Amino acid sequence: MILESITSYVVLTSILIVFGIGLLSIFLFPFFMDANEKLNEEYQ
Repeated sequence: MILESITSYVVLTSILIVFGIGLLSIFLFPFFMDANEKLNEEYQ
């Protein structure tokens, strides 16, 4: 019984972590694109 609750807790937290990383990458993607363009202009 205790093992089942621990595994369900781990699964839920891992799903939340993946979901949070996905949301952060969606919101931060334009900033990464701007920084990438600036770096490409500097190296060319």
